[in-house]
Amino acid sequence: MNINGFQTREDMSYLAGLIDGEGCFYLAYHKNGHGFIHEDPRIIVNNTNKDIMLWLKENFGGYTTAQKPSNPKHKMKYQWIIAGQKALMLANWLEPLLIIKKNEVKKLWTKH
Repeated sequence: MNINGFQTREDMSYLAGLIDGEGCFYLAYHKNGHGFIHEDPRIIVNNTNKDIMLWLKENFGGYTTAQKPSNPKHKMKYQWIIAGQKALMLANWLEPLLIIKKNEVKKLWTKH
């Protein structure tokens, strides 16, 4: 994983396209043991292709999950998630490459 600039411009453009089509930016809220609410910025991509999710994890960090479908005719669903400061940094670098989700990044920055 290359945190200082992540990967190549092509990799960043590919990730931006995945997020525009199958992902989102959002703030998760967690309450700690003392009752304080903590904001956790996240980037999530959903897909049925496990290899794409593993590529994202390998190249950008974060983690992946798998969800078995309730309908046997449906495919397995995979999710890639990156959170915290890494998500904010990545969102900042992706913003110029996004088309559809550009406003979500702006909202993420104004709330955090």
